[in-house]
Amino acid sequence: MMISPKSFRDSFKDESLETCIKEKNKLEKEIKDFKEGKNVDTKMSPQETVVNKCNLLYLKELEKVIKKKEKEKEKLEKKNKK
Repeated sequence: MMISPKSFRDSFKDESLETCIKEKNKLEKEIKDFKEGKNVDTKMSPQETVVNKCNLLYLKELEKVIKKKEKEKEKLEKKNKK
């Protein structure tokens, strides 16, 4: 079942930066595999093209989460240096 990009993003808001990066890498691999025609299942429901479009949307949302978490981590590191 596919979820909305916002719901996908929200599902990672409380996850660690490392977990978010692992998921980002997984999405990037799935997108790359689709572009290269690897593991394409034409009988899959929803179709691979739909899954790929969702993966692209999810990746965009996940990158927002990662960027926010990186900024928070940077702030915390600066604070701890003081």
